[in-house]
Amino acid sequence: MKYTKSIVCTLLCLVVFSSLGFAASALNSPSAVAVDATGNLWVANQGANNILKFNSSYVLQPKATITAGINTPTGIAVDALGNLWVIDSVDGEVTQYVKGVQNTAATITNRIVDPTGIAID
Repeated sequence: MKYTKSIVCTLLCLVVFSSLGFAASALNSPSAVAVDATGNLWVANQGANNILKFNSSYVLQPKATITAGINTPTGIAVDALGNLWVIDSVDGEVTQYVKGVQNTAATITNRIVDPTGIAID
């Protein structure tokens, strides 16, 4: 089931991204997507251990790529303040990123077993 979900997300992301003119070459096993209040699309790029940002015109923003503290991201969400919350399945953590910077004080490190998704209420 875990691999099926990854394959489906990868295929959906590639189809959508290709049809919208996204930089598909930047994608490496994308596992989740989230949209912030300004229309930016954030992609948990599992195969490259990073988070990619595409602006509302679907242009990759390479300077906004997040790599710090990322080890196999499998879920991503954006809260009302625009902060990113990323699931790290290998380390079993949930990490908050404020303006692209890891907020270690808000990281949940209770070794969550094989987390794959996240939602913000």
